Amino acid sequence: MNELAPLAGRKAACEALGRSRASHYRHRTPKPERSSTPRPPSPRALSPGERQAVIDVLDSEQFCDLAPRQVWARLIDEGSYLCSVPMMYRLLAERAEVRERRRVAPTRRR
Repeated sequence: MNELAPLAGRKAACEALGRSRASHYRHRTPKPERSSTPRPPSPRALSPGERQAVIDVLDSEQFCDLAPRQVWARLIDEGSYLCSVPMMYRLLAERAEVRERRRVAPTRRR
């Protein structure tokens, strides 16, 4: 590419090789280095105690058979807000509990 560009021009060289000019220029410049330090936690993040409180509510006898959206709606009706629905799903996913929460009999093969 770099040998052909002075003779035919950059645009013609890219067309001849079937490569877009944007890709050519993108690959010429190196990617900036990313820092290896982890991001600091958000000041809005739930504390470990708050996270455990949400898990305790989701696993309680009252809410164990409900989806997180239903738990959230019932808590709002009672005047309590613990966290958002996506956060409930994230907390359940961390504990590998995102699945059917009802007690359902397994399907039988016929």
